[in-house]
Formats: sequence, structure tokens, C-alpha cells
Amino acid sequence: MNRKRARAAAGQACKIVLGVMIVSPIIYAFFLSFMPFSQIYGSKPRLIPGTWVLDHYRTAFGQFPFFRYAFNSIIDCGLTIGIQILTSCLTAYALVFFEFRGKALLFTMILMTMMIPGDTTITANYLTICQLRLNDTYLALALPHMVSGMGIFLMRQAFLVVPRELKEAAEIDGCGRMRFMTRILVPICLPSITGLALYTFVKVYNHYLWPLLVTNRKTMRTIQIGMSFFTQEEASNFGATMAGSVLSLIVPIVIFVVGHRYLVKGMTAGSVKG
Repeated sequence: MNRKRARAAAGQACKIVLGVMIVSPIIYAFFLSFMPFSQIYGSKPRLIPGTWVLDHYRTAFGQFPFFRYAFNSIIDCGLTIGIQILTSCLTAYALVFFEFRGKALLFTMILMTMMIPGDTTITANYLTICQLRLNDTYLALALPHMVSGMGIFLMRQAFLVVPRELKEAAEIDGCGRMRFMTRILVPICLPSITGLALYTFVKVYNHYLWPLLVTNRKTMRTIQIGMSFFTQEEASNFGATMAGSVLSLIVPIVIFVVGHRYLVKGMTAGSVKG
């Protein structure tokens, strides 16, 4: 018993140390964003500000249109997540509950798309966007990522857990195919859908090369592109750079807090009443 407690305590200690190591750069950036120049570039570096100032945030808000860039990123993520969940659920529903010729081959081809590096298709996607004259639009930002092999695979694995007898019982009660998916299947698999949404958000929010290619106007930049230009312009102003970094973290932190709550809630909501 003592050995088990010692191992559990050692495991918890390792988790705490690892968590502190991961979070410490973010915390230090937060502190730097409130330090005056004399403390940042002083002979004696400090970890915590001796005097808290807002000068760096005034500079950041003056030269870094945070709300516009955050709005663009949220629209990009919202379009991508919404349509990707729709296409993933519909495709996975057909692959699990429908029987048709070539289903195994189709699923194999979907899995093969996950093995293709994104850099190999970016030129073709860019030329397509240019031919459709969609540059500097939200649709150009989201269009190539609306269908995901990973999303289809994850939702198929989630739907496979649902017993077929449940669908047969629903059909006997007069429940149609689409109604079964929207009223029964989706609530049961809500944790998987929420997990896919969070995964897609992190992936899309951190996109850099694709938004850089398809946006030319400053008002259409996403937060990652805007932060990159702001960092180049304020390379010598370390405090303002950290302030911009802290501002760019607000959106993912809020999404994580809200999404984590729904993820836990979905784990208890996916039950079937007898």
C-alpha cells in the first residue's frame, strides 16, 4: 500500500513539474507584457514586474488590430469546423450504417488522403482559389479544410460503437435515417464531435502559410499572420511583442474553457433511455 501511494505521489509530482514547464513560458510572457522598459532591458532581469504598466498593450492595440484579426480567425474556424463536422458525420454515417458496393475501397481511399502531406496540395488549391476568384474571402480561407479524412475516420470509429439494434429499433418506431442521426446518433457521440471540433480549431487557428497565400488585404489577415507582421515591425520592442502574444492567446483559452465544459457534459449526455 505504501509503495502504491509513493508511486501515485511520484506520478502526481511529475505531472505538476511537467505542467509548470509547459505553462511557464506563457506566464513569463504575461509578466513581461506588463514590465516597463527599464525592467525588461535592465542589468538585473526580473521574473515578476516590480511596476505594472499598460504601455505595451497601448502600443499593441494601436498597431495590432487584434479584434479584426481575431474576428477573421473565428470566422475561418467557425466555417471550417461547422462544415467539416457535417461532412464527417454524414460520410461516417453512410460508411457505418449503409451497405453498398465499394464501401471498403472508399474508406481505404479516405484513409489514403491522411497520408498525403498538405504541402503537396497547397499549390493546386491556391490555383483553384485564384481561378474561382475567391482571394481575400472567408470562403478561400476555409474551403480546402472543410472535408477531412481524419474527421471522417474519427466519426466512423465513434459511430461503430453504437449498436445496430438501436437503429433497427428506431426504424421500427418510425424514425427516419436523418432523424436517427440528428436525434439519437449525434447526442450519443457528442464527446467525439466536441473533440473533433477542438482538434480542428487548434489546427485551423494555427494555420499560417495558407492564409498568407490567399489574403492580400490587411483587413482579411488572420491573427497568426497579423502577429507575424506585428512581430517584424516591433522586433526591438520586446514588451509590445509579448503583449501581442498574450492577446493572441485569449481566443484559444476561451474556446478551450467552453469546449472542455461541453466535452465533459457530453460524456454524461450520451445515454439511451429505456
